[in-house]
Amino acid sequence: MIEIPFWFAEALFALVWLAVRIVIRIRRGHIDWKREAVLLLWFVDLAVMIRFTFFPMARVSGRVQPLRFEAAAAYPFKVNLVPFVNLFVYESRRELLLNVMGNTAMFIPSGIVLPIVFKKLDSFRKVLLAGAALSLIIEL
Repeated sequence: MIEIPFWFAEALFALVWLAVRIVIRIRRGHIDWKREAVLLLWFVDLAVMIRFTFFPMARVSGRVQPLRFEAAAAYPFKVNLVPFVNLFVYESRRELLLNVMGNTAMFIPSGIVLPIVFKKLDSFRKVLLAGAALSLIIEL
């Protein structure tokens, strides 16, 4: 079993983000600081999503628990393409509502940030489709 600490995942995400931004800066030959500030909003949004989607919510001694990856359980690959199937495995309605409301609340900032970052997302429908695509990427 592999354990990935929260700080390591976030640091790796930040390093990949910086590497991509540096490559883009080199290719363009200049830095658009306003654009970088706006992209920082999206970085923070994605970093928060990483926390809430991949790491257990329960803290132990005030610390975020690591992501546990068991290679033996990962193969053969299992992709669930049936929507809402996991809504029926909760022990109580309270847990179900907390999960649905938490997932909804997690994507509200994305609905605000995405149109700011990407000017082509200029309608509710486009933002909704982008949010659905982001959710699908997380689920897969």
